[in-house]
Amino acid sequence: MQLDVKRFSLGFLPLPVAAQEKIQPFLDRVLDLNKELSRSGAAVVQQVLLEQGKATIVGIQQEGKTVSDEASVRFREAVAAADSRLAPEPPGGNVVPPGTVDGKTKIGDELYLALGDSLAANVGAPSPQEGYVSRFHGYLERQMRHPVGLRNLGVSGESSSSITEGQLRLALDEIEERRDDGNPATKVSVLTLNLGANDLIGHVGSDDCLLAPAGAVCQARIDAGLATFGANFGEIASTLASEIEPATEFYIMTVYNPFDFGIGLPTEDFSNEIIERLNHIVRETAETHGAVVVDAYSLMNGNATAWTHVLTGDVHPNAAGYQVLAFSLVQARQRWQSAMGVPPPAAPTGRTVSGSGSSGGTLELDWADNAEADLAGYNVYRSATSGGPYTKVNPSLVGSSAYPDTEAD
Repeated sequence: MQLDVKRFSLGFLPLPVAAQEKIQPFLDRVLDLNKELSRSGAAVVQQVLLEQGKATIVGIQQEGKTVSDEASVRFREAVAAADSRLAPEPPGGNVVPPGTVDGKTKIGDELYLALGDSLAANVGAPSPQEGYVSRFHGYLERQMRHPVGLRNLGVSGESSSSITEGQLRLALDEIEERRDDGNPATKVSVLTLNLGANDLIGHVGSDDCLLAPAGAVCQARIDAGLATFGANFGEIASTLASEIEPATEFYIMTVYNPFDFGIGLPTEDFSNEIIERLNHIVRETAETHGAVVVDAYSLMNGNATAWTHVLTGDVHPNAAGYQVLAFSLVQARQRWQSAMGVPPPAAPTGRTVSGSGSSGGTLELDWADNAEADLAGYNVYRSATSGGPYTKVNPSLVGSSAYPDTEAD
């Protein structure tokens, strides 16, 4: 059976003409429909729907024909394989679980101040606690081992042009008030900024770019948008850097690509090229003004179908995506601490093992809590012989000083 795809879209998001031309190879590669269904000749496929973590095939069965058991099994295996690629496990679950701030503020002398667009404003998250700001705030409190205030100024739709009209002024007032009140305990200790997507999304989504992404008109629009963003963003970062105290941790987040599905469509190449140019400006600006670059782009890369709502027409992260963004902040903070000469944590002490690892049992590992204020978590390694070689067994950092090993012999 040969599939003839007449029209294709992801949720409510139309794909450019150039991308639609590549959908047939995409279907063959992800589900291998041609190979498996053509063996029986039993089905006529009418519609293929891609949703988060699954594909739904709608069709009719030919009279007197049945799909063989072999084809059925192989097709289910293909779908399962595709599902595992569409929904990978997001990193950082034990490090940045949902936060405790159900909103945008928490009173405190020491403050985490967040600026940004709809990502800072938690759009797409099931609740504010699921957003990256609240998750990272919770991480900071655990690391600093004392209460930390929070003020999240994020505004949906904010761009480098609009932020100066309200959000930036509010941030500068907060910084100045705490810096100049004569009380060293009241200060902005951490400042984060995410911005840039709204400076380009209108250009990328225009008819000029949807119909002819490599055309001169589209490229002129992109060039103009990037130039405006670069000038504005440099001024924003410079203003913030000049007002914060020397000890304030200043983090600037790169922009992720919500159209990067990790399957090699032309749309991905086109959008990744633009996002890379945008992030080049973000990185250069951060480095110029002493801010730490948060590489959210690389961590989210290729997983838009699993970690955003893009398959339903919404480019914002889901809960898993916000976890990834928060974890990218943690990684950036750890890199900054290492560069600043913060010593690594000591090896855990007081290690004990109980239980049995044989016959499906569990070895319960326990150890004394480390005392480092900047501890992010623990890794657990296993070896069949004393002295190694060792293999890490935990998929992500362990947040507590205990670990159940269900796979030890």
